[in-house]
Amino acid sequence: MRTSINLDVVDRCNVFKLFLLTLTNLESSNLIDVLSDVVEVNGGTAFLVAYSGGVDSSVLLHLLHSAITNYSFSLTALHIDHGIHPQSGNWLEHCAEFCHSLGVNFKSTQLSLSQQSEKISEDDARIARYAWLETQTEKDEVLLTAHHQNDQAETFLLNLMRGSGARGLSAIQVSRNFGKGLLVRPMLKISRSQILEYAAEHELSYIEDPANSDLQHNRNYMRQVVIPSLEQRWPSAVELISHSAALLVKSRNLQASLAQMDAESCKSEGTGFLSIGYQLNLGKFRLLDEARQVNLIRYWTKFHSLPEPGQQIIENFLDKVISRCSKFMEVGSDELGYRIYLYQNNLYLARARCYPNADQSISWNLRDALSLESLGLKLIPIHSVGEGLSFNRVMENLAIRFRTGGEKIRLPQRNHSTSLKKLYQEYSIPPWERKVLPLVYCGDELAAIASWMVSEPYQAKESEHSISFAIEQIPVVKRAEGAA
Repeated sequence: MRTSINLDVVDRCNVFKLFLLTLTNLESSNLIDVLSDVVEVNGGTAFLVAYSGGVDSSVLLHLLHSAITNYSFSLTALHIDHGIHPQSGNWLEHCAEFCHSLGVNFKSTQLSLSQQSEKISEDDARIARYAWLETQTEKDEVLLTAHHQNDQAETFLLNLMRGSGARGLSAIQVSRNFGKGLLVRPMLKISRSQILEYAAEHELSYIEDPANSDLQHNRNYMRQVVIPSLEQRWPSAVELISHSAALLVKSRNLQASLAQMDAESCKSEGTGFLSIGYQLNLGKFRLLDEARQVNLIRYWTKFHSLPEPGQQIIENFLDKVISRCSKFMEVGSDELGYRIYLYQNNLYLARARCYPNADQSISWNLRDALSLESLGLKLIPIHSVGEGLSFNRVMENLAIRFRTGGEKIRLPQRNHSTSLKKLYQEYSIPPWERKVLPLVYCGDELAAIASWMVSEPYQAKESEHSISFAIEQIPVVKRAEGAA
C-alpha cells in the first residue's frame, strides 16, 4: 500500500532506505519503481541535488534525471560559487548549460568567501555551503549529495586523525533531518571508479577543480597519498573502511537507545522558568558509570537541538559537578551558547545570557511581542478577562526592567510586601534566572514578575480586561553541520 510523500522525517528515512538500494550498481531503471511501491508520486514531490559540476554530482544528477523522466518528481540542481577560484564563473556557466541540456531546473548563488577572509579553510567553505543549502530545502523536500564510498573512507580516516569517537568514525550518514526537509546521500556504497565508468559510458562533461590536487588540504592528501598507499597493501581498503563505518552507525544507534533509557530514568522537573527542556536528577545520574554519563549528556543536549559539548567540556562537567557535588555550579562555553547548571540536586540546560544593565528600562505598547535579543527572550502579551494585570491600569505607563536589589512586591493574601530576594529563595528560582526574569513596572511601582506573580493592587477584577505574559525563549543558534 502506498503512502503519501508527506511523511514524518523518521518515516521518510525508512522509505529512502529502499530508494538507496537501487543505486548500489548505478542503475536508474528500477529506482522510481521501487520508490513508487511505497510513496505516492505527485507533482509536489521535490528532489534537490547539490551540484558542483564535478564528476560525482554530475553522475548523480544525470542518474536521477534518467530515473524520474516518466514520473511527477520535481528536480532542481543547486550550484554554489564559493567565489574563491578565478574560473568559478566559467564553472557556473558549465553547470547551467548542463542542466539546460537535461531540462533540469537550475539555481545558483555566489558566496564570495574570498572577500570575507584572505585564507579560506575547508571547514569555512563547507559550513557556508551547507548553510545556504539548508535555506533552500523546504518542507517535504529531499536534498541529495553525491558523497560516495571513497568520501566515506576519507572522512573516517580524517576523523580518526582528530581522535574522534564513535560518532566521528561513523563518518558520513546516509540521511538526516536538514532544514525543513531531509538530506540523503544515495551513493555511499558506490566507489569512485564506478562513478568514473558511468561518466565515461554516458559521455558526461564535468569540471576538474585544480584545487583538488593541492596536497596542503588534508582531504586531498588523504585522497591522493594515504588511501592509494593503503590500497596497494589492501586492495579492498576503501570498501572495508566503509563497512567499519557502517558498523559504527549501528553502535551509535545502540548508544542512543541506551541514552534514551537513561534519560527516562533520570528525568526530573526542576524549578524556574528559563531552562531548556527537562532536567536530570543528579542522584540518579551519579548511579550511572562514567561512560553512560558521557553518553547521556551528549544525548540530552542533542535531544534539545543544542550543539553537542566537546569532550573537554564534558570532562570539566564530570569533574566539577559530579565529583565535587557542589550545591551550585555551571559549565559551558560562549561557543556552545548555553550552560549546564547544577542546582538543588538537578542538572539544567539554560541559554548563556548577558545580564541586563541595572538601569535598563524598556517601554512596551502591549500590542506586539517584545523581543529581548540580548537575553534570548521574547515576551508575548496575552489578552483575556479577569486573569493577570488590569489592562487599564498599566496600558499607559508600562515598562520592563530587571532586578537590581531591594525590590518588593505586594502579593494577594499576604499582609505585607515581600522582597524579591526572599520570594526567589522561597520558590527556588535558579540563581542564573534571578537577574534575567523580566519585571513589569507601572511607573515606579512593580506590578508583576512576567509570566509569574502579579502585585495585588494591579490584579484584574473578575470581569475586567486583563493582560498576562508568556515568555518564549529564542532558540540557541546551532552551528552549521555537514560532513565532507
